[in-house]
Amino acid sequence: MKDKDKYLNKQMIENVTVVYSHLDEPDAKFGAPKHSVTVAIGEEWVNDLRSTSGVTTINGLKQDDDGNWTIKLSSKKAIKRGLSRFPRVDADKQPSDDTVWSRDTVSVRVQPVVLSLNGSLSCYLEGVMLIEKAERDGGSAADAEWGFDGSAPTAETGFEEEDVPAETDDSIPF
Repeated sequence: MKDKDKYLNKQMIENVTVVYSHLDEPDAKFGAPKHSVTVAIGEEWVNDLRSTSGVTTINGLKQDDDGNWTIKLSSKKAIKRGLSRFPRVDADKQPSDDTVWSRDTVSVRVQPVVLSLNGSLSCYLEGVMLIEKAERDGGSAADAEWGFDGSAPTAETGFEEEDVPAETDDSIPF
């Protein structure tokens, strides 16, 4: 008899910052299409999940060089229901069409599952609540500095016109 995956109690990860979001359209780059959101989480949540599950390997969990934790949460649920956008609610629990961007604050509902295949744990995305939109200034300082906002670039390139050699030969240089 094949072992079954062990479903743990669903959890709410509250007031976390979005690092990357793929909720408006499914990501199909690596296999079957799915919606996902990557959020910054605290070490305490990671330790609690490891202790309650008895698992050390949590799929989608990463720690950067500064010790900050992120977890990628995925779901195929909306796709199976024929939806191209993953449903979300606002802070008043009303359906929302707002796009979730990086730096927005959300609460996410997850379904932790210990996989019988290898004993690792995956947290499947069950729901997204948009708590607060991050303030956007329309671009970065680099956009204006390098001319990506439609203005003339103001940054020094480090090259003067006479530093760039004239092309005298039409052959390929290698």
